[in-house]
Amino acid sequence: MARQLDFYFDCSSPWTYLAFHAVQPLAADVGAEIAWKPILVGGVFNAVNQTVYDNRATPNPLKQAYSQKDMQDWARLYGLAIRFPPTVFPVNSVKCMRGAFVALDEGKLAPYATAAFEAYWGDDRDLSKEDVLADIAQRAGLERQRFFAGIETDGCKARLRANTDADRPRRLRQPDDLRRQRHVLRQRPHAAGQSSAVGFLRRQHERQR
Repeated sequence: MARQLDFYFDCSSPWTYLAFHAVQPLAADVGAEIAWKPILVGGVFNAVNQTVYDNRATPNPLKQAYSQKDMQDWARLYGLAIRFPPTVFPVNSVKCMRGAFVALDEGKLAPYATAAFEAYWGDDRDLSKEDVLADIAQRAGLERQRFFAGIETDGCKARLRANTDADRPRRLRQPDDLRRQRHVLRQRPHAAGQSSAVGFLRRQHERQR
């Protein structure tokens, strides 16, 4: 049985954009199957980290400058364009992330999320707008009418709530997922090549060769 790597993500997060880019070759390298988990990062912040809003309102200039440089350094390393902050920030990504389930069910999650990340962070487009979502769906090969019908279904809404709720206790408890060989990539897994979770996966992969 393939190992499973749980990837919780919201396309409105720039650090998750970096992680999304890095996790796919990483999973292939260690023989892990990615379980895509679309969430609303704002819902997680509301439950476990409301200080993020205070930090945005009154940022520490030195910390902010370092974070910006760090983000752009990683973006250049991966050949990605991240315009930060975008014109609309934070953005309402609810419909975009519901759409991720439509894409997931059609086996097109990766191209859909790629298109969404690029639209928001690379092209500075508002993910809450219908025309932007239509372009993202088209780029992912999703039929427009089915896509927009899908994101309004109770099923998509419930799945997004369930994933968001499931991620909250993980962030509260900081569990040792290594015991179950299932790993949640958090805010900076773009540097995961040196992390203990990845080291564990790599060692397990080598032992089974």
